[in-house]
Amino acid sequence: MDGEQMHSMLGILYQETMMSIFRRKNLRTYSQVRSSNALASPFPFVLYSDLYGHKDFIRGVVNSGFSGFLWSPEVRHATGVEDLMRRIQTVIFSPQALINAWYISNPPWLQYDREKNLNGELLENHEEVQEMCRKVLEYRMKLLPYLYSAFAKYYFEGLPVFRALVMDYPEDENTYEIDSEYMMGDSILVAPVVEGEHNREVYLPEGNWYSFWTNEKYEGGKSYSVEVPLEIIPLFVREGRMIPLAEPVEYITKDTVFHVTIRSYGEISEALELYEDDGLTFDFEKGDYNIITLKSVNNHLHVEKSGRYSGKKYSIKGFEIIK
Repeated sequence: MDGEQMHSMLGILYQETMMSIFRRKNLRTYSQVRSSNALASPFPFVLYSDLYGHKDFIRGVVNSGFSGFLWSPEVRHATGVEDLMRRIQTVIFSPQALINAWYISNPPWLQYDREKNLNGELLENHEEVQEMCRKVLEYRMKLLPYLYSAFAKYYFEGLPVFRALVMDYPEDENTYEIDSEYMMGDSILVAPVVEGEHNREVYLPEGNWYSFWTNEKYEGGKSYSVEVPLEIIPLFVREGRMIPLAEPVEYITKDTVFHVTIRSYGEISEALELYEDDGLTFDFEKGDYNIITLKSVNNHLHVEKSGRYSGKKYSIKGFEIIK
């Protein structure tokens, strides 16, 4: 084994070592690692690095899915409020919403400049910037049932949660070189924005799509120039899909129950499966989990639950149809 191979193996061995400790305690984890490769896809670790180009980070999210592992476009600092917001938007819609600002004294939304942050000099409008960031962070919490179920599918079926468009649309040649958009789960297309972009060209594959923010309907197989005000990252939902949206919580405990509204994009939607377990242990490997199947029947929501998990993580509170 040469030095390069050993360098790659070091990350695998680190993950194996850490996982052995958590398995002995029957506790799950979700952590970071600095060196990894395709052999690490079974491990719940996210790769990150000292790279910091925003476009490079977005490309990392896209490309990592080909190897079946995860990449975090972590946020550390920024050149300004716009750069900070765009980076936070990207990381919120990525495998791990990591604000890795360990080398500054205050959160980056209070002061994005590293030296000024360390000197305790806060932005004059830090309360406004903090509130903008809070609203973005809340969407991560709203989408947790969707993401948790997508990660369960990743575990059971091997389909990466975050992946290049070509993986879902291999016959569409227009997707072959797109490295700035990606699928998040089976239903949501994410098109991150970088500093300086006021309009964003977005390609939507075949089928119809809805804007997550406005519910405007778009025909697929085309590119669109989309206006991107600072508070918006373009998100599009496939027609015929249902998205579970939870009331956001500040943090999660073992007793957290998500109050969920199901949003159906189109009058006829595929069934939605929500994965449910204790969220803490490896008991799911023994079959202690549930699959909650939600179907739209005559514009009404029909819910079925199957499985052996005795707890409850979801409470369905509403149903909306976006036409």
